[in-house]
Amino acid sequence: MRLLPAIACAVSVGSAVLTGTGVAAAQSISSAEFKPPTADERVQLAAADKSVLPTDVQRDPARYAKSRVYWVGVTAGIRDGVPEVEHHYFDGAVEGNGGVWLSPWSEGKFCLLGLPRKLADRFHDEEPHLVRAYGTPEITKRGLCLKDAFVVVGDRPWTTTVLEYGPRGAEEFSATERRAVRTYPEARLLTPLSYRLTGGASVGKTNLDDSPIGGGWNASLELAWRSSLRTELAVMAGPDSYPKFGAPRTIQSALLFRYYAVGMGIAAGPLVGVPVADDEPLWLGVRYLPTFGDAHGTWGISPVIGGGADISATTDGDVRFKLNLVIGLDGNIGKPRAR
Repeated sequence: MRLLPAIACAVSVGSAVLTGTGVAAAQSISSAEFKPPTADERVQLAAADKSVLPTDVQRDPARYAKSRVYWVGVTAGIRDGVPEVEHHYFDGAVEGNGGVWLSPWSEGKFCLLGLPRKLADRFHDEEPHLVRAYGTPEITKRGLCLKDAFVVVGDRPWTTTVLEYGPRGAEEFSATERRAVRTYPEARLLTPLSYRLTGGASVGKTNLDDSPIGGGWNASLELAWRSSLRTELAVMAGPDSYPKFGAPRTIQSALLFRYYAVGMGIAAGPLVGVPVADDEPLWLGVRYLPTFGDAHGTWGISPVIGGGADISATTDGDVRFKLNLVIGLDGNIGKPRAR
């Protein structure tokens, strides 16, 4: 059983469960050993040499020409009519919700020869699916392939963005020796832009003196540009009322850099509060706003919840401290990027 630290548990709460049986935030604080769900696959797993990996075959094809291997990965489309799989290390652990955490480290692609059409059709899907493949390795004109393959496609959720490890779960390994590269198949689903609509409550205080603590509300529209699977740059703006409920006192805008870690988007950046009333000052500061449940790529619309803190000041020397709670919807603009 794999037990994660308490901080990982706290971060994973509220992560989105994504579409179908493909990509998912397969996050849990416990795990169990993988056991094939069918009798046929149990026979295949028992007969396979799980120690042989793609790099081993590429280095010495003759040695493993009669071996029966077991490789795990993600669908990578069809090339010249033959399905391809992007290999990923799998430590054999299944999380409490049935999903698996594949390593982002991969030993490259391999093809599947003679795969039945019904299974091969799954490789046309835009959404990548988990693949467990049992077969005999062979070096062909297409590269490394498995023949006489027994294949299971898309029967459980997976992610490569949580744990990073090497062959058979090893924490340390030589990527050069294994010819391994780091890759995140979820990036195939990214749309270039996203939006977020949020609203919530605020509580705060101006200056460290005897002035009272006040409550208020906030709302915002955010547009974000995704630079990678884990990073994006966002512009958000909306009304903000402080220190009590009522008409908006400022229109706040922020430029946020967001980094995704274990299902949570951690965002921070400069903040400007433009006064609505003539007698209000201009506020300049910073905003910290982590959120859960962020949508990516073709995953559609996701609920989002989060909370953070603002620290801002005026040229008169007033300093405002504010805590924010927000809820809303996160969605996508455009189509996923090409593979």
